[in-house]
Amino acid sequence: MPTTRRFLLGLVVISLAAAAHADEGTLPPERSQGSVTYVSGGIGKDESDAMKQAASRYSLAIEMASPASPRAEYVADVKIDIRDQRGATVLNTISDGPILLANLPPGRYTVSATKDGASQRRDIIIGSGARPRVMFSFPEPN
Repeated sequence: MPTTRRFLLGLVVISLAAAAHADEGTLPPERSQGSVTYVSGGIGKDESDAMKQAASRYSLAIEMASPASPRAEYVADVKIDIRDQRGATVLNTISDGPILLANLPPGRYTVSATKDGASQRRDIIIGSGARPRVMFSFPEPN
């Protein structure tokens, strides 16, 4: 391979690695609770974009918003409780931003979200290619 081609190929590889590292740099740190790993955040455009890009690496994506006029606004500080089909808690946390990504083992789960006393619940299935995306919408507190 000519030297120029090798040099250009090397630049492409370095550029791709730097871009991937930059995207991961804006992602909040991953945490774990029992066997569940998760990341919560999405505040600001860079972090929100990084979270949306990372969503494909997680088995569950949760988004939280408030239907403010004229368009919805993302919310944080939502209590998230995920229970397996036996009712055992697998994740219980307060969101650091409007997006929470979690890796759950295959199975059936109930996802509950609570903000300012308002609670919502969704039943989901993880596995067989299913990667649910759950949206919770909370009204503005009075």
